[in-house]
Amino acid sequence: MSYETTIEVRFCDLDGLGHINNAHYLSYIELARTRFYEALGLGEPFQNGDPIALILARSEIDYLKQAKLTDRLRCEVWLEKIGNKSFVQGYELTHRSDPREVYAQAKAVLVWFDYKKNSSCPIPKAVRAKLEPHLRS
Repeated sequence: MSYETTIEVRFCDLDGLGHINNAHYLSYIELARTRFYEALGLGEPFQNGDPIALILARSEIDYLKQAKLTDRLRCEVWLEKIGNKSFVQGYELTHRSDPREVYAQAKAVLVWFDYKKNSSCPIPKAVRAKLEPHLRS
């Protein structure tokens, strides 16, 4: 099962050539990731001062097609792998009305992190249970 959200392209996202600047794709993915966690009910631990939360360890992105201001985007989010302390999320940015029109594909590695100890820690069972239905086989 995957999660989908719409992304609004803003004029300030464009570069001098009139297409979305590459750096904004990472912001779109971050927005989709945040909405995904909120939809799973995982937004609260990151906002209430809890010292244990997620930390982004790696991002990679393949730019496949230029997107412009008038393009209507959606971002699909899923999990590719869940480890003991980390998981890999996949993303695909497509046109809202035609998911075959792919603008970018990305992956991110996220680590469950204890900020007080400044080290990674195991993903809690309750969190793992919420993530597992989003594994793509």
